Amino acid sequence: MRTRKAILPDAQQIHDLISAYSGDGTLLPRTLPEICENVRDFVVLEDDERIIGCGALHLYGTHLAEIRSITVAPWAQGKGGGGRLVKALLAEAKRHRVDCICLFTRKPDFFAGQGFSVAQREDLPDKIYKDCHACPRFHCCDEVAMVRGDLPKFAILPEPANWLVKLEQWAPDVAGRWERGRVPVNGFLVSLRSRTVPTGRQQRLRIRSRAIGSIATGPRKERKSGHPEL
Repeated sequence: MRTRKAILPDAQQIHDLISAYSGDGTLLPRTLPEICENVRDFVVLEDDERIIGCGALHLYGTHLAEIRSITVAPWAQGKGGGGRLVKALLAEAKRHRVDCICLFTRKPDFFAGQGFSVAQREDLPDKIYKDCHACPRFHCCDEVAMVRGDLPKFAILPEPANWLVKLEQWAPDVAGRWERGRVPVNGFLVSLRSRTVPTGRQQRLRIRSRAIGSIATGPRKERKSGHPEL
């Protein structure tokens, strides 16, 4: 069993490995053209010249890299292949002199054994701006953010200009926690860009999301109209 850098002819097998775990949400789906375009990010795990695992290292800059799309075929698990992939990707990050390596996972115990520790999503704005803001699970994410190394002190990517999120069936208790135009959503403070607060069970707000730290709560202020002061 060994690891090596992926080459373009490996793309189909990498795609098949990832697809086996993307149906249930374990991994984000990757199209074959996307894998071909980014094949240089990938490392593959081989056994008897057969690819049985893969993983990728996405570089944001020397301040941050992300391990992603890491998987081993079900029948080949439990033999140390995942650890070999992580080691190879960490070596690649070291070669690029990256200060912090992050990942998002549903198996934090495994990666804790590889030297990673739990972090907060808002500590990784580049990841949020690149992927999370467009993810359908953004407001109900069950993945754990983990890092190895020093947390980045800045983001290199700009905040998406069209980062507008539509929230439906707004929970009544959330409205009671509005303060200074900010709403807590899944661990983030969200800044209101425009608002419509109709009566009834379905309330719609168009908001401009920004990961700006920990949740602040407080008593709501009432306007004469009876709507909360935004």
